Amino acid sequence: MTFHRSRRRLLAAAFAALGLWAVLALSCGDSDPDASGAPTTSSSPEASATSGPRITPGTLPLASSSGVIAFSSSRDGNLEIYVMKSDGTNPRRVTDDDASDRLPAWSPDGALIAWSRDQDVYVMAWDGSSPTRLAEDAGFPAWSPDGSLIAYASQGDIFAMRPDGSHVENITNNPSGWDSVPAWSPDGTKIAFASNRDGNIEIYVMNSDGSDQTRLTEHLQEDNWPSWSPDGSEIAFGSTTEGARRGVVVMNADGSSPTELTSNFGVADSDEPSWAPDGARLAFISENDIHVIDSDGSNAVNLTNDPGSFDVDPAWSPVP
Repeated sequence: MTFHRSRRRLLAAAFAALGLWAVLALSCGDSDPDASGAPTTSSSPEASATSGPRITPGTLPLASSSGVIAFSSSRDGNLEIYVMKSDGTNPRRVTDDDASDRLPAWSPDGALIAWSRDQDVYVMAWDGSSPTRLAEDAGFPAWSPDGSLIAYASQGDIFAMRPDGSHVENITNNPSGWDSVPAWSPDGTKIAFASNRDGNIEIYVMNSDGSDQTRLTEHLQEDNWPSWSPDGSEIAFGSTTEGARRGVVVMNADGSSPTELTSNFGVADSDEPSWAPDGARLAFISENDIHVIDSDGSNAVNLTNDPGSFDVDPAWSPVP
């Protein structure tokens, strides 16, 4: 069983039955000990410690005109956060612990990374120093474009908090389903997200204050992992296509004109798109590796090409 097909079934089951925590535990296929995780209980999604991180990052990572991609990998054992140049060179491990570290999200200036450690949201300097827990029972962090807020998923809703973990607000406040995987629009006025509120998992969009929650996709199977283009005109996402294969699809920001970019990958699953800051390329996962592809679907390149590990969750730094 491949990682992607195992992950897809677990993801659907998580939204339908268990909610966020089974989703957050998806990592290294059937063998990962976190893959059977169930919901935890908490009286509040806020972190137990509300003091913010005292981080003074040094030189930004791997300075290069090609940019930087953060990702999760099992290459050294359990899942950890790494950074590499966007041509796949100079991979550097930035977390080192026994937990499952996943879903990195860059601050707008490229100095900090928020991420999911097991069932909590943390923030650290890009080099892994000064890790600080911000929110418990939470995952899928996403920075607002001005850096003033971090959206995240917790207990079936999308929340937002300040980068020090304070001033937590429930944005979706939706009792009818599970909302997850938030993604801010480049101008900060909207948040795209995934939800199963109308049955299967689809892409929705709302104003950043939670108003006007609108469904954008309507397919028979799962649409997930939304990612805005840098100019805000398009949203890329992972979609279950013909033959139950996962593919990376790009649509207009209003949900019109969906086009699959990875149709030439045959039977291989592709998912988790992340745009380059210039909008010319997207990073994504396929066959347990990180790939990049031009925004027109051409010139796909395998960056990690490591058959012995699971390389997932690419996040392109917003700093070119």
